[in-house]
Amino acid sequence: MKKILSLFIFLFAFVSFTFAQEEDFEYEQIQKVIANGGLVMRKAPSTSAPKIQTIPRNTMILTFANSALKEEEIAGLKGLWYSTYYKGEYGYVFGGFLSDDVDYDASRIILEEYHVIYNIGEDIKEIYDAPNEDATVVDLVGEGQVLYVIDSKKLLEMNRKEQSGWVKVRNKEVIGYIHSDYLISYEGYGLFLESQSN
Repeated sequence: MKKILSLFIFLFAFVSFTFAQEEDFEYEQIQKVIANGGLVMRKAPSTSAPKIQTIPRNTMILTFANSALKEEEIAGLKGLWYSTYYKGEYGYVFGGFLSDDVDYDASRIILEEYHVIYNIGEDIKEIYDAPNEDATVVDLVGEGQVLYVIDSKKLLEMNRKEQSGWVKVRNKEVIGYIHSDYLISYEGYGLFLESQSN
């Protein structure tokens, strides 16, 4: 029964992943919160959606813009809704209260929590509900996809010791495990792509 459920989830996720890849795309950037009282993160891209938490002013976050979302005007400010992760939570923030004027060197510490799927070609990789390949598949990820690493300190320590293993990650609403062999740091991925093009 468990194997049948795993197969069903796998096929459903594959269809959803493929459809999402064809219908819209995301791009990421580092931005800074400029709202005086902090910026509210919500469960959906709407001011009526439930509040998750407030991100303090001057905090730098990695945001993801989805091409399917349109520009809105809120409190006299125009902007897009962005998805982001903050303190392990996933949600949406309004871009009218964000600035692209960031100190990249000062923001590098937040990038330690983000890693990218790489070195799998056109394949897709599974995220499991437990740290082993006999566990249930809960999500699928593709080349270049950015994941929030919950075990970022553990992963950094493994990398320092040139070890590998299972790490806990979050892909939007889904939390699970993936092997570190398929992850590269967000910064490192940029350097990897740059070296590939030279």
